[in-house]
Amino acid sequence: MKRVGDLWTALTSWENLLECVRLAARGKRRRSPAVARFLHEMEGNLCRLQRELREGSYRPGAYRTFRIDDPKRTGRAGPAPTGEELAPSCRAEASPLCAV
Repeated sequence: MKRVGDLWTALTSWENLLECVRLAARGKRRRSPAVARFLHEMEGNLCRLQRELREGSYRPGAYRTFRIDDPKRTGRAGPAPTGEELAPSCRAEASPLCAV
């Protein structure tokens, strides 16, 4: 397995977090008041998130669950709280370093 040095610093960089916001907010800007509120206060939210990630004090919030009633399937789903969508996006989608 190949090791990549200083990966955490790259993942928590300002540029990467901005890309995470762009990916997480895609298609939700107009229909979600929580996303609009997060984007309105984006700089402060990202500063706080970056600090918490780097200090190791970040804790994900509670998920909101709802029932899916579909003739094909019945189940429960739970999207992450708005600010919490960023951390998985940073790890999985935004960073080209994850593909290394």
